[in-house]
Amino acid sequence: MNALLLYALLSASMWYLLARAMITKWLWSRYPPWLDSFTGCAACSGFWIAGTLALVLGRGLSIAVLDLDPYAWYYAPVVGICGIAWTPLVAYLHQEAMMRLSGTSLLDRRE
Repeated sequence: MNALLLYALLSASMWYLLARAMITKWLWSRYPPWLDSFTGCAACSGFWIAGTLALVLGRGLSIAVLDLDPYAWYYAPVVGICGIAWTPLVAYLHQEAMMRLSGTSLLDRRE
């Protein structure tokens, strides 16, 4: 369970750094249109981020998620598919928390 939480938090944090964070605005503000639309989608880029984390953490450090074999050929794609679901969810919670801390909310913007 700890590995699942680790992968989910890292993939959402990496997505935020690559697509929304003010500290990396110098980078993402210069993306070409195709890369900007790709990184703007937390599910799309979440697949690749989670899959890359699976290769680095799973194979490099033997941190397995969902009791899968981190050295199996299917490990990175399965974790990437899971990243399609967990990256947008955790990223939404992160952004909502930041908005509430600033005195506004994503929910307040709905009409």
